[in-house]
Amino acid sequence: MLICRDMFTGIGCGAKNRNCAQFCQHCGQTLRFALRLHESGTLLRHYRITRLLGHGGTGAVYQATNIRRTSVVVALKQFFAPGGIRFFEAQFAILQTLQHDNLPCYYEVFELDSDGYLVMEFVPGPSLQDLQAKQPEPISEFQLLDYAVQISDALHYLQQQQIPLLHGDIKPLNIRTSLGGLVKLVDFGLGKQGGLRDPHYLPSPYAALEHGTLEAGPPSEIYSLGATLYQLLSGKVPLPSTERVTLVTQQSPYLPRIWLPLAQREPKEAEQKGEAPSVLDAPASTDPLPPLLTLNPHLTSPMVGAVMQALNLLPKQRFPTAAAFKKALLRNAPPSQSPVVKSSLRGILAGHQSMVICLAWSPSGKWLASGGDDKSIRVWATQPCTEFQQLKGHTARISRLAWSPDEQLLASVSDDWEIQLWQVEDGTRVRVLEGHVAGISALAWSPDSQLLASATWDDKIRLWCVADGSPTRTLKGQLRDLQSLTWSLDGQTVIGGGLNWRVQWWDKTSGQPWHVTKGYKTSERCLAWNPDGQTVATTCGDNLIRLWRVADGSLLYTLDSHTKGVWDLAWSPDGRTLASGGEDKTVRLWRAATGSLQETLKGHTGAVYSIAWSPDGQLLASASADTTVRLWEVARGEGE
Repeated sequence: MLICRDMFTGIGCGAKNRNCAQFCQHCGQTLRFALRLHESGTLLRHYRITRLLGHGGTGAVYQATNIRRTSVVVALKQFFAPGGIRFFEAQFAILQTLQHDNLPCYYEVFELDSDGYLVMEFVPGPSLQDLQAKQPEPISEFQLLDYAVQISDALHYLQQQQIPLLHGDIKPLNIRTSLGGLVKLVDFGLGKQGGLRDPHYLPSPYAALEHGTLEAGPPSEIYSLGATLYQLLSGKVPLPSTERVTLVTQQSPYLPRIWLPLAQREPKEAEQKGEAPSVLDAPASTDPLPPLLTLNPHLTSPMVGAVMQALNLLPKQRFPTAAAFKKALLRNAPPSQSPVVKSSLRGILAGHQSMVICLAWSPSGKWLASGGDDKSIRVWATQPCTEFQQLKGHTARISRLAWSPDEQLLASVSDDWEIQLWQVEDGTRVRVLEGHVAGISALAWSPDSQLLASATWDDKIRLWCVADGSPTRTLKGQLRDLQSLTWSLDGQTVIGGGLNWRVQWWDKTSGQPWHVTKGYKTSERCLAWNPDGQTVATTCGDNLIRLWRVADGSLLYTLDSHTKGVWDLAWSPDGRTLASGGEDKTVRLWRAATGSLQETLKGHTGAVYSIAWSPDGQLLASASADTTVRLWEVARGEGE
């Protein structure tokens, strides 16, 4: 494939042409010095090209497979300039030794037909630029905070090398997402550092004024990261630093002959030398860069302050290191931005004679109820961790538990298709709700504790009057295999979710469905709604967890860390953390905003079947096939 763009002049329309073409079929320009890109299937040494990922004036990037190890997929970067690879062989020798979670691996360099090639790790996820292009609004601050911290860690690692390294080309396109919310900083600006230049180059909106000069250093990298965050938080590409200086100069009475030396000096130093103030010392009010808060008024002050300081035209007014930038981002971060960092075991609740299947916290957090294969329900006091009550009456294993909002009754569901209501204080069974002709898959109390909704595998929802145990209404709709139930805050609407990914609303009084989402193709067997109502987590019983956006059913993340099937999912009350338990005997905690794994809780000797958060989010309970329930204290990060 020939791209109509002269390698030496940058002139051309950019149209694609066949390899045998001599003139561009679109504009007629000669293709003698056009960019020649490899077709899919081309073999370069032992790398077979799969597809073109992108190209520019100095090179192209391909996805390729190592035919010596067919399971290894790599990214292959081609440099068009003859002998170009020799410009940065020394830098590559250093890159090859780097080992950091947020940096790709660099495998080898070679030269073929006068072009240089760099072989590196292929990061399969989309770039932050791709993510921003797919959504109408800016990426959330919480999510970007996590990304910014990761990239800051990578830059700090580079700056701590024996010979400090600069990436040289930080921008949204070069930050790619990987599995579990991990991001990687790809595509070091080696070509630019080595002397290769795109003749059609335009000033980068992510480059500091001193970029590409001997004055470039860690603050230059901070500027590029700040510009990247500015764009992602506001949805607007920042003005290039050169354009900002030009516009400020037009408003300033002082026109420095050489701006950079003055920019590098402290203002007092310039005054002592009797020099005119630099245009870069002009008040912030003259800076044409729109303040971040005016573009996105929902941002918090720590994030805004850190990003705008990083974008200061004066290198000495930015953060000196990546570590300092990270500290500024996190120093005054609100509690909602502090991730879970470490948990500890509060206690082990032992008493069941066989596997424990379900859990439910009382609304006050005073009690924890557990049900299991031994057909019994046990109620535990959490302060201290002791058994308070044992409830017996079902003839089959207990599969569901739910407390009334007023904490007066506990509802239990068994494989005998009965719902039993218990008064926990004295351990008495108040009544039995009978009538379902299929297994019960979900329970939900109305906010006033007067009605109980139950869903069954035959796709029906029944509303029960708790006072006398009578069924008041049966709800039918377009749902299949009902998995979740909830009520609106005013208690007038029942909301259900099914495996055909439809979400239905019913009016409590009339029993009529009044809204239903469209369906999505999925076979998930476990659903957990985030308290914010915007996200749902699902699993189909394998080792994968999927996070979906409720509004349009789009897949946000696929979480892949469990080594065996996932049995249960539960959101923390604040919706920031997702807990999962599975066949691999572990409980795993995930960041909701990024889908990244933050902690793995180990200790159970059997599969984890159920997990439940305490109302205050401080404790997490896990029930297992090892007949025990474990209570974990979930610690929060600095600032909480």
